[in-house]
Amino acid sequence: MSPSYYRIGLFGGDDGHVTIWGESAGAGSVLQHIVANGGNTQPPLFNAAITSSTFLPSQYYYNDRVPQLVYDEIAAMTGCTSNADTFTCLQSVKAETLQTVNYDVAGSGFYGTFVFVPVVDDTFILERPTVTLAKGRHLVCPTYYLLQAFAGRSWKVSPVCTRIAVELTELSQGLFAIPPAYHVQDVAYYFASPSSLPPYNNTQFITAFSQPFMSLVKYYDVNIIFDPTNITPDWNEYYIEETEMLFNRTEAGEPAVVPIQTDPKLLERCAFWATATATTAQ
Repeated sequence: MSPSYYRIGLFGGDDGHVTIWGESAGAGSVLQHIVANGGNTQPPLFNAAITSSTFLPSQYYYNDRVPQLVYDEIAAMTGCTSNADTFTCLQSVKAETLQTVNYDVAGSGFYGTFVFVPVVDDTFILERPTVTLAKGRHLVCPTYYLLQAFAGRSWKVSPVCTRIAVELTELSQGLFAIPPAYHVQDVAYYFASPSSLPPYNNTQFITAFSQPFMSLVKYYDVNIIFDPTNITPDWNEYYIEETEMLFNRTEAGEPAVVPIQTDPKLLERCAFWATATATTAQ
C-alpha cells in the first residue's frame, strides 16, 4: 500500500474510504489516475472519483513527433541544443530562464490547445485514456466515455459545465445550467459559505446541487439525503434511460432541479468523436 494512502488518516480522514475530485484540469488529473496502470493500480489508492468538466487533451506517446518538437524547441530556446546531453543541460538552466521559455512556448500553441499536457509514458500511463476506458475497466464527451465504461455504476449531473460523479461502483452525470453557466462557475456552489456566496444565492438550489456530491463522498450514493430540505429528486444511475440531473432556475428565479435524458444528437456527436480518438490522440 502506498505510504501516502495511509497519511490520509493523519488528517482525520478514513484511509479505507477515499474519494478524489477535480475540476477542469483537475478533473483531467482524476481521469489520469483512473486509467493509470491500465486501470488496475494495485493496491487501489481511492474508492471513488468525481470529475467536473473533464479535461481530455491530445495525449501522445512520450516519443511521438509532437512532444519531441516541443522538447527540441525548449532545448533551442535555452541554448542546450549543442550539448551532447540536452536533458542534463536543461537541468542546469536557471529557473528564471525556464519560466520565460515556459511562458513563450505555452503561448505559442494554437488557440484552444495546450502545449504542456500528459503523455503516454508506457510506465504509469500505458495507453491513450479512451483506449483504457473502452475496455470497460473504468469510468466525456470525455464524460460520456466514462459513463459508458461504468454502465450500471454511474450517475450524470446534467450543458455547459457537464460533470460526472463516478464511484468505482456507481456513476452519474448532472448538468449545471445557472446562466451564463460558463466553465468553472459551478465551483462557487459546491462549498458556498457566508464569506463566499455564489451569484445565484438560493439556499434550496445550493443544497440541492452540492449535497449529492457530498453524499457520493460520504456514502457512495447520491440518493442518500442527509438534509431533509434537499429538493433533489431521486437520481437514476446513468445507464437507466441515459438520465442526467438538470440544475437550473426558472425565469421567476425558483430552483429547477429535474431529471432529463441526454439529447440523442449529443450522443451521436460523442460517438463520432469516439471513432476519431486515434487521430486526435485522445
